[in-house]
Amino acid sequence: MVELFRLEGPKGFFRGATASLAGSLEGGVYFLLYEELKVSGLGYQWFSEQYRHTSYIPTAINLSLSACISKVISNTILYPTEVVRTRLRENFETPSKNRKYKKFWRTCSIVYREEGIRGLYCGWTLQLYKTIPFTIITFLIYEGVLKMVDNREYYKNLVY
Repeated sequence: MVELFRLEGPKGFFRGATASLAGSLEGGVYFLLYEELKVSGLGYQWFSEQYRHTSYIPTAINLSLSACISKVISNTILYPTEVVRTRLRENFETPSKNRKYKKFWRTCSIVYREEGIRGLYCGWTLQLYKTIPFTIITFLIYEGVLKMVDNREYYKNLVY
């Protein structure tokens, strides 16, 4: 940290902050999709208006599928921000004048131009393998805690 501060000053601590902020949108997208998928039932009635107003009670399998699908979609949309953030933070020893990756949008365009779409999704599959099991467990616990603290009929009938 001292070396980073010496080379770049206070702004060195904020390299990649724009990409991190953009990447934090994943949580919002994820929750939005999760809640929508959870109440949909992930069945053949997915788009039926009548089905949405019945007292559907999701099972652990439905909750797990909702968590998995929403994680894949949100991660697919926003994973390039992780690649850009990593590129912006690497090689801090290089003087800032000679650094290849300096700004968020410039880094996006350089990676896309040099490596194509594959460059923006480098490591995406491994990221999904790592995060999906954790996400499923997290949201099963989340729903279980909601069931314990909330007295609504919906949570009383939740089947695990």
